[in-house]
Amino acid sequence: MKTNAIKRGIILLFTMLFSTTMVLLAQDDSKKKAAKEAADKLTTEMIKALELTEEQSDSIADFNQAYALSLFTTVALTDEDIETIDASLDTNVKGILTEDQYAIWGENKESWLKAVKDKIPKEELPDIL
Repeated sequence: MKTNAIKRGIILLFTMLFSTTMVLLAQDDSKKKAAKEAADKLTTEMIKALELTEEQSDSIADFNQAYALSLFTTVALTDEDIETIDASLDTNVKGILTEDQYAIWGENKESWLKAVKDKIPKEELPDIL
């Protein structure tokens, strides 16, 4: 009798762990999707405002994807972490843009990055019990 209760307990425990894992993976997928959407929107705005070449557009799209994924999927970012991520994007962008484009980037950077950050999904803890 005890072995059956132990087996049921173990099965219940694994079921709960599996369910929790699936919920967390689903949340991770939704964060990645939200990051991609935010990065795509930022890239589209930059292409229009900065009149990027195709080569520049491809590089900027890659940088924006990495930027958004860093913000959306990294847990418990501090203000310092966010500043570091912002600075990294700025450094990468500066290497791609002309001086005139970079000046326009500088004028719009704060509002563009705020728009991305505003789309970061809020953390929701799964109900497991």
